[in-house]
Amino acid sequence: MRIRARLCCGLLLIVLAGPARADQDRSSASGKVAVDRDFHLATIQKLLRDLGDLEASEPPPAARDRLAAMRQALQALRADLERAPVAQVAPGAGPPPSPPGPSALSATQFDELLAELGKLTYAEQKVRFVCARSRGGWFTVEQVIQVMNALALSRDKSDAAVCLYAHTVDRASWSRVYSALPYTADREALKKRIGH
Repeated sequence: MRIRARLCCGLLLIVLAGPARADQDRSSASGKVAVDRDFHLATIQKLLRDLGDLEASEPPPAARDRLAAMRQALQALRADLERAPVAQVAPGAGPPPSPPGPSALSATQFDELLAELGKLTYAEQKVRFVCARSRGGWFTVEQVIQVMNALALSRDKSDAAVCLYAHTVDRASWSRVYSALPYTADREALKKRIGH
């Protein structure tokens, strides 16, 4: 339950910070940002379905309240997106250029992250640390594999991979991550958690 809720929270962050399709100069003048509305609406719909599944599993009362709050926030966000005006592009102007993609941690930053990870004693601390750091940075598939190799148990490796997936710059190479898990069952479970 806790892991699925974390996954939902991670997906919510994707929705909120997801692929903006805006020319940043244009958005700053009007205070508006153009986003890929269909992508966000589809992602919100998936999150609402996942929340429904979680609520149907009869979680404890405290979790039920948090899930209900998440549902309300997602429904409000969906309503805002549905009501937002659709930007019109002048004929021949074409879409605005996409902003540059995120950059992965530098070698020095990543070495510091691994050093801090190595100082932690308990596996749960290590996974929480990785998840917390994933929110503030981007990683390459190779870095994800190195983080997973710094953890002992397959469950911990999978939890870390789930946290890092949304913050991986080269997801086209993600299939290499599965090789960091020793057992086929663990690889298949991770694929399911990621949605592959």
